[in-house]
Amino acid sequence: HDFVGVEEIGVFKAYGKPVATIFLWSALTYMTLQAVWSKLYFDEVRLETEAKLDDLKEELDKLDEHSSTRV
Repeated sequence: HDFVGVEEIGVFKAYGKPVATIFLWSALTYMTLQAVWSKLYFDEVRLETEAKLDDLKEELDKLDEHSSTRV
């Protein structure tokens, strides 16, 4: 049993650092891409909301002009 334990430690020493490095780089890449995607998504939502707001303002102005001409 002692021989198997020593062998497992040797495997971890041999492959542990490269696996940890790949894991850390992939986690960093994922978080960076997630942050970029979130920024782009919220910018798109903001632009769509502003466009809807502008449309509603125009409609409100038209209704206001229409009601002022009736008075």
